[in-house]
Amino acid sequence: MKKIIISGFIWAYLSHIIAALDSSYYVEKLPDLSKNNNLKLHSGYIVANDRNNNSFFFLLANNRYLIDKQRLVIWLNGGPGCSSMDGAFLENGPFKFSARNMLIENQGGWNEFSNVLFVDQPAGTGFSYSLPENFAEGLPKVKTNYKKMVFCLYMKATEDFITFLDGFFDLFPQFKEDDLYIAGESYAGQYIPYIATAILERNKKENNKHYNLKGLLIGNGWISPLAQYSSYLPFAVENKLVKKGSDLEKKVEEATQSCKTAISAGDKESMSICDRILELIVQPEYRDDKRCINIYDYRLRASSCDVNWPRELPYLVEYLRKPETMNALNIDSDKHILWEECNLRVTERFITHRSPSSFELLPKILDEINVLLYSGDKDIICNYLGTESIISEMEWNGRKGFRKKDGTIAAKYKWTFMDKLVGYYQYDRNLTYVLIKDASHMVPYDKPLETQDMLNRFLGIDPNLILAVRKSNGWNDVGIGSIGDTDGRKEPDIYGQQKSLWSLYYHIGGIILIVLIFGLIFFAWYLYNNHKKLKREYISKYNEVITHNYRFGNDHPRDTSSSAPSYSHKDYNSYNGYVDTSCSKPYIQPQEGGENTDMGYGGPHRGNY
Repeated sequence: MKKIIISGFIWAYLSHIIAALDSSYYVEKLPDLSKNNNLKLHSGYIVANDRNNNSFFFLLANNRYLIDKQRLVIWLNGGPGCSSMDGAFLENGPFKFSARNMLIENQGGWNEFSNVLFVDQPAGTGFSYSLPENFAEGLPKVKTNYKKMVFCLYMKATEDFITFLDGFFDLFPQFKEDDLYIAGESYAGQYIPYIATAILERNKKENNKHYNLKGLLIGNGWISPLAQYSSYLPFAVENKLVKKGSDLEKKVEEATQSCKTAISAGDKESMSICDRILELIVQPEYRDDKRCINIYDYRLRASSCDVNWPRELPYLVEYLRKPETMNALNIDSDKHILWEECNLRVTERFITHRSPSSFELLPKILDEINVLLYSGDKDIICNYLGTESIISEMEWNGRKGFRKKDGTIAAKYKWTFMDKLVGYYQYDRNLTYVLIKDASHMVPYDKPLETQDMLNRFLGIDPNLILAVRKSNGWNDVGIGSIGDTDGRKEPDIYGQQKSLWSLYYHIGGIILIVLIFGLIFFAWYLYNNHKKLKREYISKYNEVITHNYRFGNDHPRDTSSSAPSYSHKDYNSYNGYVDTSCSKPYIQPQEGGENTDMGYGGPHRGNY
């Protein structure tokens, strides 16, 4: 009897502690956000390195609707050193700016059916903090022994992120067993494969924490610097940014050859040498119209090349520097952090300590999980020709590129979205590639509902369930992934006018737990002080009843069985490309077979940031 009481007390106490920890990260209200929203948010800091107290800032957006099972999507912006609050507030996050000092719920947010975790990393990025001397110096080094490669996976940025992830799941254990996906854009094309490799390798070892990593999504990714630099001239000519046979074309070709030579020689100045290529293409002094081309969206022109894009970026900077916003997001006020989109000190530390290209990691990752690479077709800095070159030169699962067993190339399918052609995709051997029309470096910014649909399909969510949920919440006569209003006006509330009651739930839950704890303490005290006074027959009868009820309550024990995934091992050739700089933006595993006009199931961040 005492054991039952003590166990109940311990359970109640621990539940109260967990709830208290969870609620300490709860975002009760964000300034300037419409009250009519269906959002549950948590944010704050988790220590990523015990030795130097590096701490990562995160923003967690819970899914609006649970459709079949729980999924957690981690989103990382690039740089290196650019804040993932860009993603949260400007791209695929739970809200967006409709005007200055006015936030509305983003109906194209990726948190519709998935829990989405936005993380400022590495340390020193965005709201995350570290002393400059503690900034990560690149990703893990790679030791190559002919075909076999040994990765030092628990170093620097990758090690810090894994430590953060462990801390996150300790704080929010309800997500630990969920299907896990890691997504991002631009320089995240470097981060993500390193992090994924660390998780997959650790999963294979006994007595280690295991996470259910299912897939990766990388948009306009900076994966192979050599492939990307080599793509600039062909891309510029194809899109009429450089005239074929012109003097400018010759200059760009010469700059490209110098870049390739510098990379092959391991020149420490290769980044500045290679940046000359893009400079020749976009700088006004080399163009007839004397207008600078936006490297993230070549449709945009400006009198100078000082990029202030997207147009809502000034709103975001102002908003995240407000004391009331920082207080609402649980920012450490004693750290005196001033949010900036990209921390150039972090960038400099990364590019000074070069790491091997993540291109080397992808083949082995593709042995084990699905990967989606997507590209907006209007981006220059991480353009689609570079991504396609990476795929065609990569060998994975026994073959090179999208070549099938019979020697043919995997079919390229049209992706239609609400009866409109929005892109093309290919799939083979766990890799999906998507080319998205009329999209920039930041694809979710331009195509929020389309990329939401892309995510849902890649995650394997049944479209019939999606449609049923949307119709039940007022989205009538609209198919999957319908295009909404994205011109800055307030969108129709397609999810219904549900008012968030999470703050009330927390308070009520806390009161109930406190009452329960005191009730158990009183009950234990009462039994202890009165058991000697009870007659033996009453004690026997009482114990008999308790024993019967205890056994009855265990007729349906909790299933705690679990099995760690097993993974195949394959050798693969190394690739001599080194990470010198960055670029950033965002698919789906289709069913193989005949003509398919809809997608089957299946980003570095901001350029020089």
